[in-house]
Amino acid sequence: LRLPDLLELQRVFVEGGYTRILSSTEGPLGLAALYLRHAFQVPAFFFMHTDWPAFAQQALGFGTESLDRLTRMLRLYYRGFEGGFVLNDEHRRWLTSREMGLDPRHVHVTHHWLEPGLFRPAATRREELLPGLSADTPVLLYVGRVSREKGTADLPVVLREVRGRLPGARLVVIGTGPDVESLKAAVEDLIHVPWIDQERLPAYYSAADVLVLPSTFDTFGRVALEAISCGLPVAAYDVKGPREILVDGASGLLCRSSEEMGRRVADLLLDGEARRGMTVGALERARQFEPERILRRFLELAGLPWPEAPEREPTGLGLEPVPR
Repeated sequence: LRLPDLLELQRVFVEGGYTRILSSTEGPLGLAALYLRHAFQVPAFFFMHTDWPAFAQQALGFGTESLDRLTRMLRLYYRGFEGGFVLNDEHRRWLTSREMGLDPRHVHVTHHWLEPGLFRPAATRREELLPGLSADTPVLLYVGRVSREKGTADLPVVLREVRGRLPGARLVVIGTGPDVESLKAAVEDLIHVPWIDQERLPAYYSAADVLVLPSTFDTFGRVALEAISCGLPVAAYDVKGPREILVDGASGLLCRSSEEMGRRVADLLLDGEARRGMTVGALERARQFEPERILRRFLELAGLPWPEAPEREPTGLGLEPVPR
């Protein structure tokens, strides 16, 4: 936890002439946001990125008593804001339930978006990007932190189910984390790419056959949006984050267990027509997360106008117009 310098934050706030506060974390900076709200009497909103109760239970091993204490703390924190933004309907229902007690009129669903033009299908040769594989090798891809809370222990189970019908299938993992070595031990022929620049990710998405996303507590799942923007179908668990992005059977597969995920991935890989249809469905679904639409709605709910482009007038010389 990093403790912010309140005087420095206050200086930035005053000199910037800000009229709204958006807190993107429930930690010390979130408390600093509440301080600024009361000190300057301006509207403040929270943004819920993480499913803290699920994280505390799965990653930190919290029991019932500790979870109840965490819930009370979160309830007190969220009630200190004028409103908030969440990334899925399930979290909105939870925050507006009797347990948390927030006003439904002030809790809004929004979405992440991608940098325009970066994530799109890329012309790539699988055998060049992933040496040792051929163009016909079935490729399962995982992108993200390699850790228990991300569900990476389920990847060997998914791969085993797929290999029951496609023995040559391979698993490619892009990312680092505390469980890399245990995953390598479980999958001896694992292809591990520790780190690549974001600009290179579309080539890997385009070279794979399906993205496998075994996390159960992600509030959204940005990698799923990156993948479908490149035309790559996604196999994920049927939980709150992926449900906001994927349409089961159209742009991806929503599954209830690792065994089911493996079976359905194998079905998809063996059906060329279904794969082509899901690629089209993935691209169509990705277009629904257009940044301007999301941002316009976000600003509207925060009580801010959409910044209009400056008026321009023709020069009469066949040159670019000049802003007024």
